[in-house]
Amino acid sequence: MFYCQYCGYELQDEAKFCPKCGKMAVRPESGAPAPEPMRTPEYSAAPEAYAPAPEYAEAYPVPAPQVPMVTPEAPKETPPRQEIPAEEPVDAPSEISVFVLGIVSIVLSTSGLPGLILSLITRSKVRAREAAVGPLTGKGKVGKTLATIALPVSICFMVLWTIRIISFIFGATLWFSYIFKWMEESGQYMN
Repeated sequence: MFYCQYCGYELQDEAKFCPKCGKMAVRPESGAPAPEPMRTPEYSAAPEAYAPAPEYAEAYPVPAPQVPMVTPEAPKETPPRQEIPAEEPVDAPSEISVFVLGIVSIVLSTSGLPGLILSLITRSKVRAREAAVGPLTGKGKVGKTLATIALPVSICFMVLWTIRIISFIFGATLWFSYIFKWMEESGQYMN
């Protein structure tokens, strides 16, 4: 028989845990005198009352509790104040609208006159935006570049379409003149 080192309850030799407190039973070393049972005082007693007797502490050392070190937190630095961008003027077109107009003008540049008109409108929007807010950035700059490219391309296609229309009119006139001539010769043409 031996005693529980935590609550002093008498334990059987084969016991592995104390049935009273539930802690693991620690057997005394062979040849060592059996310590006296430690009686737990009432819970209202001072914390010193819970310390084991000196002779019991030597036979059954209890590790000191590990107390985590608490370091005071450094004061948090406040982030630097960011400047709030000025509001854009109401009449200034947005960079997204310049970007979209630039894309549409480059797409329509092969149609001739519509592409030319749209690229001129886009360039006027770019000038209005730059006058109100300042130089374009990001998508607005891309839209400005596309409108600048679309202007000469649409002029070239407008010239090509004009030549094609003139050649079509000339070819249709020749074709109709041949038909009228053939009808006169065959006698099928009536005045």
